[in-house]
Amino acid sequence: MQKKLTQGLQIEFLKEGDILYQFPLGGPPEDHFDSSRPEDIKVYRITSISIRHDSIKLIIEDSLIFSWPGDTERLTVNKTQLVNEGLWWINYKPI
Repeated sequence: MQKKLTQGLQIEFLKEGDILYQFPLGGPPEDHFDSSRPEDIKVYRITSISIRHDSIKLIIEDSLIFSWPGDTERLTVNKTQLVNEGLWWINYKPI
């Protein structure tokens, strides 16, 4: 089950190795994650978190080839950008 990142507090619990989903890839943000539309989902893995720069480095999870810095398979985002865009989701397991 995926849960949308909607609060800065959620970002503080992210760690290296966590998986983030970008959905949808086109159009406005949506309120519900639709896994039946894989063409609108990009899966990233967190490779590092910088407290100093308030940023998170991501790499496409399903990339099977080595990528160079600056390739589209790599992405650095500001932590608040993850919330403000309304396109980022995490795996969520209710207790």
